[in-house]
Amino acid sequence: MAPHRVGVLQCEGLEIEPPIEGIDAEEFDPFQRPEIAAVQAMISDLYLVLPDVAPGQQFSTPCFRANRKNFCTLHFYRSRP
Repeated sequence: MAPHRVGVLQCEGLEIEPPIEGIDAEEFDPFQRPEIAAVQAMISDLYLVLPDVAPGQQFSTPCFRANRKNFCTLHFYRSRP
């Protein structure tokens, strides 16, 4: 709800058309791509054998933590893993 003074300046409510096309899951979340999932699985195999390491999420990307401290976050830089 907008403050009263803002509401007075607007004549009618703003209407936004919903999108008619969906977004590809792999474009929305690159970690869904099979080749990236394979790399992520390889990294998981390396890190999860270490003591006290658990997978997690940081900023909506996969990460690995040891004793609740993050030591590895996977991310994309210019569409590259």
